[in-house]
Amino acid sequence: MMVCLSAITGTAWSEDITIEIGPYEGSIFLSPVGDVFCAWKDLARGDYTPHLYVWRLSRGVQDIGDILDKIRHHVSEVTVPTVIFGGGYATWQRIIKDSALHPPVVRDPAGALHELPFSGYTYSINGSGELVGSEEKNFVYSAFAWSLLGGLSMPPYAGADYSFGCSVNESGDIAGIAQTGDDTHTVIWMKDGTQLDLGSGGTANLYNSPLLNDADTSLFLGTDESKNPKLLYRQSNGVVHDLGNKADNSNGRYILRLNDAGLAVWNRVTEAGNRQAVAWDPVNGLMEITPDEAGDAYVTDLNEAGQVVGTWKGKAFVWDQTNGLHILTENNGVQYVRIDSLGRIAWCQYGYVIYLRQPDGSVETLSTLDSNYNEYAPIVALNDLGQVAWLGKNDEGTPTVYLRGPVDTLTDTDGDARSDAIEGKGDDKAASRDTDGDTTPDYLDLDSDNDGLPDAYDPTAYDMDNPTPLPLATTPLILALAATMVWRRKKLPVAS
Repeated sequence: MMVCLSAITGTAWSEDITIEIGPYEGSIFLSPVGDVFCAWKDLARGDYTPHLYVWRLSRGVQDIGDILDKIRHHVSEVTVPTVIFGGGYATWQRIIKDSALHPPVVRDPAGALHELPFSGYTYSINGSGELVGSEEKNFVYSAFAWSLLGGLSMPPYAGADYSFGCSVNESGDIAGIAQTGDDTHTVIWMKDGTQLDLGSGGTANLYNSPLLNDADTSLFLGTDESKNPKLLYRQSNGVVHDLGNKADNSNGRYILRLNDAGLAVWNRVTEAGNRQAVAWDPVNGLMEITPDEAGDAYVTDLNEAGQVVGTWKGKAFVWDQTNGLHILTENNGVQYVRIDSLGRIAWCQYGYVIYLRQPDGSVETLSTLDSNYNEYAPIVALNDLGQVAWLGKNDEGTPTVYLRGPVDTLTDTDGDARSDAIEGKGDDKAASRDTDGDTTPDYLDLDSDNDGLPDAYDPTAYDMDNPTPLPLATTPLILALAATMVWRRKKLPVAS
């Protein structure tokens, strides 16, 4: 692998940071803190097992081992992505060659890797590093929760055969499903130990997992009197709204999105048989995003401002309650439409042309790849720092990953692998964040919280054949009963 990084001088960057990786076939993921992950197959070395590579500011590129690429080739994009983020944490599923073991892995904000001691799947992680998923043993799935600084207990759910931890919010509350025979119940496990059984929802399906936002609003599947699936919306006060049984489950998958403001969006099949994108909230009720007419609609992303993007009749669209529906492209063939909190929208067209639309409506062509490129891999990503990562080609025609963003997001003045933007740099020192109050702002402070551990702590144990061991003082209890769990926070001292 060849790595080429552009020069960073002082507090300014001279050009886009470029990672040149040679023959490329894979996926790009951009974390909320600006780390770029690439899951790709190095065809030149003849190794068709995807490896996961990460680029980090001031650290360059590291190979962090084989990975199970869980991206499924389907335009609706409702499957579990390869890499899942929660703040500075990232999680994925590792593949171990010549072994049946495929353990979950967590990368913490310092860059340390933590491998769980069982095969399983990761579904959600929050900004405190609380991870939920399912352990898999002999095709039996059991919900688990894990945290570097916590423990967990998992009291039995009567008669459950399988369980999945599906979604964890920033408070540590967890939504999941527990299955007995052909009957599945949606369950919420609150951080105070309360268990909420939201009722039966038909047959379990990983793709139909419940969603839980930071306001403890949940969007999940139930069943009507005829045992047909219906979509339910539960507010934090316990009021449940029936959204109907017309949710689209093409290929057995429901496309659901829920933001922290309580806006729910999904695809439904209308009485006329059309696949339509719709939205709902407790104030406005049901809102049509796309018309009820011929042409498939897919919701692909939703931001906290209530802007929804997706595809309709193969064309990219954006919608919100104020401005309604706006078609972004004249031609079809669009995939992977994404939107960030700033309202920037990125998409891929024909599988190889990448576009970026600014909030003012201007559109830029970021890249034009060969027409035979793998059109199903996500090759453009956004985050809320104003950064965009995409796959392009350099002057020699080599596939190359580019990362672009505001200067402070690509500058690391104190060299601790955290950008000045993440460390709260302001217009001057007085306007910058100073966590420990020692008059040295965080972007210049090598121990910004004065805990005795340098911010630049960045373990070198990226070799997943020898993963970073968990310190004894922070080793969690990992129990996997075939049922449910109650999350109980228990902060333990951090081992240095």
